[in-house]
Amino acid sequence: MNRIRIENLSKSFSESYVLKNFSLEIASGAAQAVTGPNGSGKSTLLKCIAGLVRPDSGRIIVGESDIGKASEYAACKRSCGLGFLGRSNGLYRDFSILENLEFAARLSSRVSDTATPKEILEELDLLAFASKKISECSQGIARRTGLARLLVIRPRVLILDEPLANIDTEACDSAIHALQRLRDEGCTMVIATHNTHLHERFCTEHIRLSNRNSAERSTSRRVSGTDTIEAR
Repeated sequence: MNRIRIENLSKSFSESYVLKNFSLEIASGAAQAVTGPNGSGKSTLLKCIAGLVRPDSGRIIVGESDIGKASEYAACKRSCGLGFLGRSNGLYRDFSILENLEFAARLSSRVSDTATPKEILEELDLLAFASKKISECSQGIARRTGLARLLVIRPRVLILDEPLANIDTEACDSAIHALQRLRDEGCTMVIATHNTHLHERFCTEHIRLSNRNSAERSTSRRVSGTDTIEAR
C-alpha cells in the first residue's frame, strides 16, 4: 500500500505559519494535484512529505511508515523508493544525460525492468542529447532528464514540485505520457503545479491551498479520456 496520510501538520518559519493543522489523505495509486498562490505552502508541504523538511508538529504516514521517525523513514525509502523532484533536478552537472541515468540505475534497488535508460531517453525525446553534459543543457532538457531519472528508479511514491517547469508545450506531452506509465504501475503521486493541463487532465485529486491556511478540495475523474468532471 502506497497510501499517504497527513495528520494535523504544522510548519512555521520565523514564527509565521506556512501550514497549520493541515490534514490530507491520498489513496494508493492516486495522483494528487496541489495548487495555490505563491507562499501558500505547496513546496513546504511536498518537502515535508519527502522527509526533507521536519514539521513542527503532526504526522506523515507513507504506507505503514511514519516518516518523522528516522528508522521508519529509512525503511520507507527502501521499500517505496520514495522519489522527489524539486526545483533542482537532482542531477550531476559534470555527468552526461545518459551517465546520470545509468548512475541512478546502479544506486536503485527498483530499476525499471521494462525499459533501459536509452529507451527512457527515447520516450522523452532526449536520446539525441544522451552524451551532452547537464552543465551544457538548456533548463528544459535538464528538467526532462530529471523526470527520466525517476522513470529509471520506478518509485512507488513520487513527489513532484512543478515537474513541467521550463519544458515546452510539445515536450510536455511526452513527459505527461511518461508519468502516466508510472501511475499505471500503481505509483502514488503528489504534484505541486500551476500547469492547468497537468492537474485537470492527469491528476485524479485536486487540493488548492490559500495564504489563509485553508484549502479547497476537488476530485477529478477523466471521462472518455478527455472530459473532466469536478465534484467539490
